[in-house]
Amino acid sequence: MADLYVLGRFYLANAAYIVLLIVSVRLNEQYIRARTLAETMTRLAHTDTLIQIPNRRELDETIAREVNRAKRHHQPLSVIMFDLDHFKQVNDTYGHDVGDAVLKASARVVRGLLRSPDVLERWGGEEFLVVAPQTDCVQARSLAERLRQAVANCPIEYVGNITASFGVAEYRPQESPEAWLKHADEALYVAKQGGRNRVAMSTPTSS
Repeated sequence: MADLYVLGRFYLANAAYIVLLIVSVRLNEQYIRARTLAETMTRLAHTDTLIQIPNRRELDETIAREVNRAKRHHQPLSVIMFDLDHFKQVNDTYGHDVGDAVLKASARVVRGLLRSPDVLERWGGEEFLVVAPQTDCVQARSLAERLRQAVANCPIEYVGNITASFGVAEYRPQESPEAWLKHADEALYVAKQGGRNRVAMSTPTSS
């Protein structure tokens, strides 16, 4: 009888262990699914769905991170803001599907010329922003010029060649990220007012 009792306890213990193991496996699977879903939702929330590059929401985090890094290590930091010239005419003439193709092609050309630390993000509409760590204004202007030439020399189906205007601004110590981006936007405005398809650089006297 004692042997049967011990054997019964043994089987009950093993059964309980198997049940706990099954529950543990299922809970782990649910956790993995929930974590994967959360990561996917976060990625989608920070990604431009059309072009599959970081969007304006992600840009705020990128700017804050790179400004802090530049301050901490006393390194230069620049942004390049660019806008596709006469993009509204593309949409009006060929339709939004072709306009979307132009945005994708332009982003692909620019991304292909960037270094691994550089970040291309969509600013909004046909405007984009390149955050260039460890890059001063002279280097950033040179990069912007290469990007300008690459965009202008890349024919796109139905549309042909398009151009873009670029504004460059180097981060200045003690200024806010908002002021920094405003300088880039002002430089971009100068480029567009100057005839488009050109690069303009913010100067320390910009307001």
